[in-house]
Amino acid sequence: KFLSAHLGFVIVGLLAAAFPYIVMTGMHHALTPIGLNAVATGGDTLIFVSQVCSNVAQGGAALAVAVRSRQKNMKQLGSATGISALMGITVGGISEPTLFSVLLRNKRAMVSYTIGGLVGGLLQVTLYIPQNCLLALPAFIGGHKPMLNFAFGVIMILVSFILSFVLTL
Repeated sequence: KFLSAHLGFVIVGLLAAAFPYIVMTGMHHALTPIGLNAVATGGDTLIFVSQVCSNVAQGGAALAVAVRSRQKNMKQLGSATGISALMGITVGGISEPTLFSVLLRNKRAMVSYTIGGLVGGLLQVTLYIPQNCLLALPAFIGGHKPMLNFAFGVIMILVSFILSFVLTL
């Protein structure tokens, strides 16, 4: 709350950039109750929003690794885990397979998805349903300007994905 109040939209980008490194330690689970409380009290502007940016950026980087790689195994791994990070298995983006099997092996991809998440997170949006992947699109509709928030959510997702994809290539 303190960082969000004093750094505004910058903290979302910083948290999105740091999220993969938080996931590596398993500490991302400690942030879920904070995000759920924010959703329950009107909408989350920090935790789940940064997770969306991070997961989409990781998916973009993994898919770029799949496109760029000459190894059949890495092509398959990059495409499967990239889709998993983007779409999720059931309720949200699953980024651990992407992170541990594809991205940690590639320094360029690591830097690229960090930048993609950071820049995508700089747009100020609100999520009204807890979600952390492409399935979050309907979760942006709400509040007093629902279509404006939805449009910014789409732009945020596109920026995170495209920037990390292009930088990884």
